[in-house]
Amino acid sequence: MPAFIVYGVGECTRAVHAAACTICGLGREATPNGDALLDPALSKQRMEAALKQRIQDELKAAMRGGDEARKTVLRLLVAQIKNAEVEARTDGRGGVLSDSDVLALVRREIKQHEESLLEAQHAGREDLVAQQQAELDVLKEFLPRQLSREEIVELAKQTIQELNVTSPKQHGQVMKALQPKVKDIADGKLVNEVVRELLG
Repeated sequence: MPAFIVYGVGECTRAVHAAACTICGLGREATPNGDALLDPALSKQRMEAALKQRIQDELKAAMRGGDEARKTVLRLLVAQIKNAEVEARTDGRGGVLSDSDVLALVRREIKQHEESLLEAQHAGREDLVAQQQAELDVLKEFLPRQLSREEIVELAKQTIQELNVTSPKQHGQVMKALQPKVKDIADGKLVNEVVRELLG
């Protein structure tokens, strides 16, 4: 297997890394035997700046292209990020946000837009519905690719094997070990369902 570098959001394990490297949250290089080696310099840079930089780049492109809907929502998002960085200077993070921090801001904005969209629909304001939907579509572009059910099953099986779990009563133990691996990239309810099915 040729060496390659992959970037994304989430945590990559060896099993999934070989099959779907686009979910990897760190800068990693795959070796011929399939192992994933962490590149410290690349991972730090990507974890701290990748999503934020992408949002800023998209804002610049929207300004050049005159896309008002994209400009509006991206300017708001950039402002939210800057505010969060100010807060991060006082809580020991040195004003640096990880991709997970930025992603949390994106999800918060998505939730607020979904609520506004419902309100506009109930009020019969088609103009606001179109605006909120357009901005919502832009925000959703920054969500990471979600793991498929098959990928979740693979990770869950691997975790169960590593823990040598055999009883349904150990469901919580499996979930605790699995959650860091699927943070931001898998639906929690689906993960819980898969683990319950595998444990019987």
